[in-house]
Amino acid sequence: MVQGVVVEDGFILDVNPASGELIEKVPCSTPSEVVAAVAAARAAQPAWHELGLAKRHDLLVAAVAKIRERGVEALAELITKEMGKVSQTPSVDLTCLDDDNVDASSSPWHNI
Repeated sequence: MVQGVVVEDGFILDVNPASGELIEKVPCSTPSEVVAAVAAARAAQPAWHELGLAKRHDLLVAAVAKIRERGVEALAELITKEMGKVSQTPSVDLTCLDDDNVDASSSPWHNI
């Protein structure tokens, strides 16, 4: 166990804290994979910056739309399992995905 996370045979065991049920075995990244991921993120950052705030906002709004297409309920269910929360709480956590909170046209960032 590392900082409360169970690691077994190169996998992180994603466990429901309320029931102890195994949700998923997630492969651990090797040190070289972490170095490569950090290098890729650093290389991508200048292009992300050059997009400008309004474009980055629009891309994030599009990502939220994709999450909605897949179904917020499935994401709420996963949060319930991973965090041991009661079932209605994750839906509240996901209110940030509501139309009122993600309307690109009314965003103050859209005009910058």
